[in-house]
Formats: sequence, C-alpha cells, structure tokens
Amino acid sequence: MCCFSLCLMVCFRHTSCAMKLSEGTIRELSSLTFGIQPGTKILTGWTPSITFNDKIKNKLTMKIRNALKEHNIKVLNMNMSDENFYETQIAYFIYNQLMNYYNEDIIKYELIPSEYKGFTYNVSEEIKNSYNINRESFRENFLKVNDNYSISIDTENVAEVSILHEKFEGILLNIIEKMDMNSMVKTISEEYENIQSNIQNEKDSLRGLLKI
Repeated sequence: MCCFSLCLMVCFRHTSCAMKLSEGTIRELSSLTFGIQPGTKILTGWTPSITFNDKIKNKLTMKIRNALKEHNIKVLNMNMSDENFYETQIAYFIYNQLMNYYNEDIIKYELIPSEYKGFTYNVSEEIKNSYNINRESFRENFLKVNDNYSISIDTENVAEVSILHEKFEGILLNIIEKMDMNSMVKTISEEYENIQSNIQNEKDSLRGLLKI
C-alpha cells in the first residue's frame, strides 16, 4: 500500500469502515427480507432487494460513521469477525423494526444472541422465526395503497411494482433515520470487547493447563 493510500485510509478511517459495515449489513438484511416476497421474481415483479439501493446505503453509512466517530471506535483494528458482529447486530435490529413497522410497539435495541462459527456470528433459527411471526401482517399492510386498494404481491404491473419499490425504500429510510445508532454502536462495541476478553481469559486458562 502506498503512503498516499495509507494516509487516506487513516484520515477517513471512520468513513471507510462505515462503508464496509453498511455493505455487510445490507447483504445480511437482504437475506432476511427475502421471504417477504413468497414468489420468485427475477426480471418482473417486486422483490425486497436493497443490495444496490444507494439511498439506503448512504443513509446507513452516515449513521454508522457518525456513531463510530462519536465513540472513537478503533476501526483500523477491525478484522472480518469484528465487522460481521456489528453487521449482524445492526441488520437484525433493522429487520425486527421492519417486521413491527405497522405495530404501535416501540422496540428498543437489545443485543441479539449469536454464536461464533467460522469467522461469522450466526443467529439461531428460533430467533429468526420469532422475528418472522409478523411477516404476513407486515406484507398485508405494506401492500395497502389505502383502505380500499391493495396491490397484489404477484403484480407485474410496472407502475405498481415501482410504487412498492418506493414504499419499501421509504420505510427502511425512515427506520434507519430514527435509529439511535450512537447508543447501538456503544452497546455493540462493549459487548464485543467482553466477548474477546472472555475468549482471551479462556485461552490463558488453557495455556496454564497445557503440557508440552
């Protein structure tokens, strides 16, 4: 890496890290939202894909970047596992908010239990299913244009598909805008440090028992 590139990475370290975390979060979130559309729509029809949505990506990147900077997170030390922990926590919280979007309940962020396997943090099927309980209710409300008119989830009408894309984008932008990302990042960072500390303590204990 040349000196110029290194300087850029250091100077814009929070932005660079936030961009990576945003991309990973969106990938994870896209896999979670996939089931909102029960059919297979590739070239026609509506899908909840947000992988290439720049508005959502930019909004999420800015929120994460500000939070990382606010808490002076040591982003240059982050590896793939660190990033995945953040991405999993943020993606699942957004998805939970999405599934409860039409409910009046206020959902506060709580750490999502996950298990570390092969550089990634996996959330149990039980937790995933608990979030999906409201999926049909969300779908029904999402498809409503007003009290008298709903769009079919199978529609291939260009205007209706466009409206659904706009509505889904607007909902996610609204959720991200209202997220207390500063508090979330602080909680995620502290929990991750605890996890790493416990792992290190366990390794040290095992070294004490090790016979060579």
